[in-house]
Amino acid sequence: MLELGADSEAALSHLVSGPSEERINPQLENDCGVPLELLWVDFEGRERSYGWVPADASRTVQTYAGHVWRLRTRDGVAVRGFVAGDEDVVTACDEQAFREAAPLRAADVERADTRANGEPSVETSPRTMEPAGIVVQNACDADVVLWWVDFEGRERSYGRVAGGDAREQQTFVGHQWRLRTEDGTEVLRIIASEARSVFAACGGETARRRDAS
Repeated sequence: MLELGADSEAALSHLVSGPSEERINPQLENDCGVPLELLWVDFEGRERSYGWVPADASRTVQTYAGHVWRLRTRDGVAVRGFVAGDEDVVTACDEQAFREAAPLRAADVERADTRANGEPSVETSPRTMEPAGIVVQNACDADVVLWWVDFEGRERSYGRVAGGDAREQQTFVGHQWRLRTEDGTEVLRIIASEARSVFAACGGETARRRDAS
């Protein structure tokens, strides 16, 4: 079991999933008291969302031995990571793990306040639990940063999307997202809808279309 605290998250960042044909089904128990996003770390180290595990719920993870997984809170804080095959039952949180994550939560809020120039956005994300999906296509010449607008209007970083790349993000209906350049310039605003939608930035004209799949 790999705990993700203020000091140990960096130690996990170099791990990636390796090829394996051994199927395993560990049981994940979320005792953190908040919903957690389940993220698979692919063969190149990218996190790919496999949905949300509600607070005080359990879920069977269908995976392969040696694959790396992470659990993050809604504001992107890494709570716990694990390598499939180490344990049959994975407990998401304990008092120590959540206490270790506290400095990361505080730092995240500080970064969000700085990015928003100290002023929360007028818009806020509603407290909904109906799942939705967005796909961000970055046609800009430079990397952009994906920001979630939280329940108080503060922007919280969900990482970079490289120029020419696309990123799928699990979210909830009505939640608001922003794409900004490194200097904070806004290039796209997103409101998640019931359907899985694709949003394109810097493609001559910022566009949005509903995915037919």
